[in-house]
Amino acid sequence: MLNFDQEDGIAHLHDKNWFPSLGDVNDRIVENYGFEDRDRHFRYLAEAAFIIQGYSGIRIDGRFVTVPSDLTPYKEAAAKFQKAIQKVDELSAAIFDIRSDATADTLLAHFDPKRETSALMKMLGQAMHILVQIEQLEGRVGNRPIPDWLEAFCVHSQRFWHSEKGGGTRIIFEAERQTRITPWVEDVYVSLTKRLNVDVPLSRLKGVARNVPAYRPETEPNNGDAG
Repeated sequence: MLNFDQEDGIAHLHDKNWFPSLGDVNDRIVENYGFEDRDRHFRYLAEAAFIIQGYSGIRIDGRFVTVPSDLTPYKEAAAKFQKAIQKVDELSAAIFDIRSDATADTLLAHFDPKRETSALMKMLGQAMHILVQIEQLEGRVGNRPIPDWLEAFCVHSQRFWHSEKGGGTRIIFEAERQTRITPWVEDVYVSLTKRLNVDVPLSRLKGVARNVPAYRPETEPNNGDAG
């Protein structure tokens, strides 16, 4: 799941380059659809990614984890944790080897007088405990629960479009009625699901969007769609 700092919010991801794989997507979409604030659009994009993954419907019950069939299979995810366990173990062993050698430990103490590496060793131990717990889970395949995140994605996109472009927030895919927001929503959706490895076809978005009304702030009456 895409996580973000609860104090700084998701905006800090761009500044810290924590999720660089969205940068090229953001630059292309901002240019193609004429959004003026690149950073604001990146925040929208990162939050949209959070919605897609945050509403994943993954369920954990004891040692069993049920993953919707349209997400990365558990075995593939578990392999990432196995790799992380190996790296944490190697780093822990390397630091222990340094601390066990008088010359190496003296050099370390010179540049680390507060012994912050000791805190690192503690963190590595805690990380190993967490990783091992996850790695021991047994995966199952399941169906995505209701409510579906697709509607949340639509509304999130409508709100951003309204704040940046104004009206016309109804997402209509029919060629003869297609609204200006629609190509942008489709581009974002296809780009994010592909980048996040979420195998939910565009047809499902089209089916959900058909029943999502135009977005209007609470201060504005919703008397129909402005197109």
